[in-house]
Order: sequence, then structure tokens, then C-alpha cells
Amino acid sequence: MPYQHRDAYTFAMTDDGVQQVGSELSIARAAGLDVVEASDTELPFSTRSTIRLADQAQFNPMDVMEALIADFRAQGGVLIEGLRVRSVSTENRATVFTSAGHVRADRVVLATGIPVLDRGLYFAKVKASQSYAAALRVPASTPIPRGMYLSAESPGRSLRTYPTDSEELLVVGGNGHQVGREPSPKRRLNELLDWAAHHFPGTEVTHTWSGEDYRATNLMPFFGKMPRGRGKIFLATGYNKWGMTNSIAASLAISAEILGGHVPWADTIHKRTTSPAGAAAAVALNADVARTLSESWAKAELTKPETGSGTVPAEGEGTVVRKDRKPVAVSTVDGVTCRVSAVCTHLGGILSWNDAEKSWDCPLHGSRYSPTGEVLQGPTTKNLAVLD
Repeated sequence: MPYQHRDAYTFAMTDDGVQQVGSELSIARAAGLDVVEASDTELPFSTRSTIRLADQAQFNPMDVMEALIADFRAQGGVLIEGLRVRSVSTENRATVFTSAGHVRADRVVLATGIPVLDRGLYFAKVKASQSYAAALRVPASTPIPRGMYLSAESPGRSLRTYPTDSEELLVVGGNGHQVGREPSPKRRLNELLDWAAHHFPGTEVTHTWSGEDYRATNLMPFFGKMPRGRGKIFLATGYNKWGMTNSIAASLAISAEILGGHVPWADTIHKRTTSPAGAAAAVALNADVARTLSESWAKAELTKPETGSGTVPAEGEGTVVRKDRKPVAVSTVDGVTCRVSAVCTHLGGILSWNDAEKSWDCPLHGSRYSPTGEVLQGPTTKNLAVLD
């Protein structure tokens, strides 16, 4: 698998960021990491505080995925793609019910970003966030940073490179927000692109994309046996944008538990996930969800009812209207206008239009749907009702 050796930097531009960088430096040193303060960076702007961890690995996560899949198949594993898990039963052997049939197994691991089962209420213990990234072709006359850079404060900014066969692209990311609560995600993406163009003049955008991450209430991942799963269902979630490390930690701990081993540090993380501070954060998160649910329904009730031939949004746009007191999500994408229920099939949140990804997003727990109502991301497993 191809990878590059790069120094990793955390930098700060504000007072809050300086404090966070100082805390990271202290913790890293306490953990025995050779992190040092850096007075010089390759960035085209000045920073107030920067630390560096030398000689880290930079790689494309899809290369890792392909290597893991190849090894999995070489060991006799069977990989089935393009199906959606609907539910899991634990009667006798565990049974996974999918959109194309069912599969039986002794153990089931739900590593789906957020669990698609509501047992344990993990959807209520994590916050769904969406952030953006772009690959940029930079003129040869403009130097680009060789290290991996991450800002300590919000709005987040990250920079690194991606070498191809013919060139090296600059990858910038950040400007995240809670899923379904941003009036214009496209504006967030454009702000990131404008920031990159300002600091790296003459750049050409080759690709843009977004990622959805789940942040546990106390910042520690959840993994292990799922409650009321009879010891047959395991879960992993809450990676807080550190999936390439936290997922490995979760897989090691789950594998050890299934095979009868023991990973001492896993006990420490599990204790943290049930701390009073974590419980208090979960209460605050769910109070916010309840308020959002109430406010979104109140707003939907105030929406003017449709009249005549119905609403037809402009290309790339979507809106929520009211038809016989029912919220209806109407969008136009690639010249096709679709009308689906505007009520999330998970817990009834009113959806909002994502003008960057052309999707319907739920502000409660981060479920997302295509313009035609198909599930894109959980925790929901049910499509929206089509109203045409």
C-alpha cells in the first residue's frame, strides 16, 4: 500500500486555540510522544502556536480499504456490497435481515458509522456532524505545505497533499456543522474554497466532497457488546473524525472480546463512556434534540399550504411545503422534480435540504436521504414515502 512520511502539525490562530494546543502538547508528552513546539511552518499565513509530531504516515484510506478487502477474501471471507441492513434478531443464531434476504451468524458487528439498531440508544449519545474537503491543483509557482496540518479551533482547517502519478494535489478540509441544521451547506463549502484560493492563489478545484462523522458526548468512542443483544451483537461508533485510529482500536477490542482475549486499555475507555460527565453531556444533547424537533414541526405548521399545480423548485434546490397539514419535501435535481415525505422515518424530525450534497438531512440524529427518498445514511433504515 502506498504511503508517505510526513510531519503532523497542530496549529492555533486564536486564544482558545492556543490553550488547546498547549493541552495537546502536555498530554502528548505525558503519553511519551515526541511532540515539540514548532516556530516555523510551511503555511502561507502566520500562526500563534504550533506543535509537531515528526515522521507520521499519510495515506489514502481507500488504499487501506482495498488492502483489507483483499486480505479478508484471501482468508475465506465473503464480502457483499450494495445491500442495506434492516434489523438483527438474536433468536438462536443471530440473523441479519437485509434488503435482499437474511444472513445467519454466531456474532454480528455493527460498524455502520452509527448503529442502525436503537438498542442502547446510541443515536442519542452521539452528535452527527458534516465537514467538507476539496482537492486542488496548485500552480507550480505556488509552494504547498509538505506536512499534515490541523487547526485546533473552529472553523476547522486541515491541509495535506495527495500525490498522483503526474502531480501532487493539495487537499484542504474543514468548516463542519451539525447535520441538518445549516441553512446552506453549499455556503460552508464555498467558504472553504474561498479560504484556500486566498492563501494559495491560482488553484484549480478538481474534486469536492463531504464526510459525516459521529461525535460521542464525552469524545470517547463506543464499542463492545450492544445492550439487549444477548452477547451476539457488537457495535462501534463515535469516532469523532478519528476513524482511521479509533476504528482500529475498536476492532482490536471487539476481536479480543469475541476470541476470549483481553485488551487492558479498552477497559479504561469503557469506564470513560459511562462517567457522570458523559451522562450530563448526553442529557444536554438530547434536550437540544427535543427542542429542535419541536421547533422544526412548529416551522412546518407555519409553512403555507400548496395551491394549484404544486411547487417546482429551481434546479438544485429543495423546499418543505405543506399538503393537507403534512410536511412535503420537494426538490429538483437534474431536471426531475420529486415529492417525498419531509418527516424522517427514524424519529420524526422535519428534514432540511442540503444544497451542497443534494440530499434531505435530518437535524435530530443525522439520517440522510436522496431526493427520491432512498436512505443514504442512518440511523434510519427506511426510505421516505414517495408522494408523486
